[in-house]
Amino acid sequence: MRGQRMGLIKGAIRGLADEKGQMTVELAVVFPAVLVVSLVVFNAVKYLGDCASFDRAFHQEVRIAGTAPAYGQTAEGGCRLIEDALRIRDVDVGECSVTVERDEWGFVRFCGRMEFTPSLFGIPLRSEVFGIGLQPAVHEVSFSVDPYKPGVIL
Repeated sequence: MRGQRMGLIKGAIRGLADEKGQMTVELAVVFPAVLVVSLVVFNAVKYLGDCASFDRAFHQEVRIAGTAPAYGQTAEGGCRLIEDALRIRDVDVGECSVTVERDEWGFVRFCGRMEFTPSLFGIPLRSEVFGIGLQPAVHEVSFSVDPYKPGVIL
């Protein structure tokens, strides 16, 4: 009985010895897939974080510059102030723009737009692949303001 066990163990060890390099081959096959998945996850998390940061910063700047305009300041002037403040702030959002419009009830609506381009773990990617242009991901947020009641966001 003991001899049979020893024979099985020696056979298993010999079988493992014949599979040298298998782990290297498996790593070479799996590594590109793991890299692509991690790249997608990295960009998705970065996009969600940038959207949250942009939303907070945009809300703050609309609250400051849009709800209580200076004497003689137009809505377009407030729009420029908000856009400049977003660019100065430490918000890593890429391209951003702010527009303003009046709705049918007389309220002023500030619309913020952020464009996100994916990167290779912080290194910018090309905007064109095989002649096909890649569009950035766009995030938009808007806040309505009552121009007759300073400090009121609707």
